[in-house]
Amino acid sequence: MNSGDKLIYLKPEELYPHPDNPRLDIGDIAELVESVKANGILQNLTVIPGRKGTPEEIAHIRALRDKLTADPAPSTLTKDALEEIDEQIRNEWVATDYTVLIGHRRLAAAKEAGLETVPCKILKGTTRNDQISIMLQENMQRNDLTIFEQSKSFQLMLDLGETVNTLAEKTGFSETTIRHRVKMGELDQKLLKQRADDEGFQLNLIDLYELEKVEDPEKRNKILTEASSSNDMRWRIRNAVLEQTRSRNYEKLKKLLRKMKISKAPDGVSRYSNDYELVKCFVLDKDIPEEISIKEKPEEVVWVDGYGGQICLMKKRKRVAREQTEYDRKAAEDKKKRKQLMDIIKTMERQRQEYIMEILAGKVKPPQEVTKNQDGILRILTAAEIKNQNNFLGESSWYAYALGKKKWEVKPEEKDGRAFSSPLIIQHLVIAGLLCENSDSFMEYPNLYVPERVESVKLLYDALEMYGYQLEEDERKVLDGTHELYGKWK
Repeated sequence: MNSGDKLIYLKPEELYPHPDNPRLDIGDIAELVESVKANGILQNLTVIPGRKGTPEEIAHIRALRDKLTADPAPSTLTKDALEEIDEQIRNEWVATDYTVLIGHRRLAAAKEAGLETVPCKILKGTTRNDQISIMLQENMQRNDLTIFEQSKSFQLMLDLGETVNTLAEKTGFSETTIRHRVKMGELDQKLLKQRADDEGFQLNLIDLYELEKVEDPEKRNKILTEASSSNDMRWRIRNAVLEQTRSRNYEKLKKLLRKMKISKAPDGVSRYSNDYELVKCFVLDKDIPEEISIKEKPEEVVWVDGYGGQICLMKKRKRVAREQTEYDRKAAEDKKKRKQLMDIIKTMERQRQEYIMEILAGKVKPPQEVTKNQDGILRILTAAEIKNQNNFLGESSWYAYALGKKKWEVKPEEKDGRAFSSPLIIQHLVIAGLLCENSDSFMEYPNLYVPERVESVKLLYDALEMYGYQLEEDERKVLDGTHELYGKWK
């Protein structure tokens, strides 16, 4: 690489910007243009011979080269000359005009100011790496490059054969900084610029350094895309790094367990299965040991996925038979009675709902008593609803009870159907029926009657009886707490 000390003056139209110029945006040159108009170019440009060729020019050179090599007559071209032509083709470079290394802003200002010539020094014998390095150093000394432009330039030089070590020597940047910048180059540059320009997002270098901890570039871009702010981005990074650590440790631990011939537990076995007891638990957030030590034989142990990022080693629990006590017999009997009570209560619920649906469909005509005493029935139903005010009444529950469908299954025309357009008293009947749909409300475990919990259901039946509904004797006993299946309070 050498340069002449002598300045030469070249026309602006003979000078071209370097295609690898790290500085993507030359910025506002208005003041520089005024200065050039008043004082001319005070500092020379540094240029190299030649410029990037157009596709047509390169095609012409290639055709000329093919013609020369195909001509049977002895060629006057030397081997070096042919190699020079081949290099021009490879680099898409032509020998005419000049390319600017240093002074892109000055060239733009000179063209706008209308200068006929500009002072230049010609630098010869440079490689592409040399050229990029020169432009990088020049711009960095002036603090003209954004971190994104640095990132692109560093990656380009690495692609051309430089190492992080040689880059640090040539540019003066530390190896750590260069690695950080190269990592940024793996991100979606358009999105990265949007985030950097968004004042509300508040993206900073620390966030980007933290983002490097996520190993998968696709996941890094996904976080950058989905994050709504710098704080949200940090939260997503922490979760991604945690997931990454857990996944790596999960695979490492499974490999160790395979080596020990410890199998995965059968389907249905979990950390809290009654038939198994815990041997050892590994938290996947933490480092996994190189070896696993357990007292049990490997064939006696299985592993399961635990909760919250764990793998647990389990073994079959040894059951010790014991004689059934009076307490056990009483508990089993109460459990059996509870099931019988629940069956009756469930049947009552189903029949009650079916009757309300028949009223809603107009199949049950309101007797004269209902027509004359609507206010009284409304008071009864409202009282039932108030007593169940802690129960949640959502749109999905309404559709399930009134139409027997999931919310997303309901057609638009059904939303204006009888359940929604019936008289107020019938709508209250549906609401009261839905709120009273709770089989456990009659009892304290296992089978103890709780009068206060049945009041709302009794009020609902009072209203339904006005429509002609009749309770069976067995159902009345369940409702008033006199059924023989109920236990006795002590």
